[in-house]
Amino acid sequence: MLNSDDRFTFPAIRTEIAFGYGIIDELPERVKQLGGARALIVTDAGVAKAGVVDRVRNALSSGGVAAEVFDEVPQDSGTAVAEAAARRFTEADADVIIGLGGGSSLDTAKAAAVAVTNPGSLARFAGLNKIENEPAPLIAVPTTSGTGSEVSYWAAITNDDDAVKIGIGGDYVFP
Repeated sequence: MLNSDDRFTFPAIRTEIAFGYGIIDELPERVKQLGGARALIVTDAGVAKAGVVDRVRNALSSGGVAAEVFDEVPQDSGTAVAEAAARRFTEADADVIIGLGGGSSLDTAKAAAVAVTNPGSLARFAGLNKIENEPAPLIAVPTTSGTGSEVSYWAAITNDDDAVKIGIGGDYVFP
């Protein structure tokens, strides 16, 4: 069983990775390090139903960070959902996005962070290093092991205009 002495980081990539038992309790501090005080949690209904969103909201609240939830991410999410999450971010007056869940939730959160600061269709950013403005601050909290979305510079989502999977990539996309 892991305990608080089992924490470690991975310094070899641009994204800071923090891992260990109880690490979620450090989330408010990490939000504040990004200049945040109000977060939007981007996730799916299954993660919410499992109680994971409540755990994250409680940790944020206990650390003085307010949080709204966008739990409408489907499997193999698309541009429309990411753009809807970006709108919710703005409506909630949030300043940090927290992607919570598996690959679809994390990639949707990454694409939403891009959409917040880059108006227009997300599809125009398909490819590498096409993003014009630095995205909203983003923290990725994976609940599964598989896609590696939490450590990659790609957001893989479906372009809803033509039902084709696209990748939005580059240094700006790292959580």
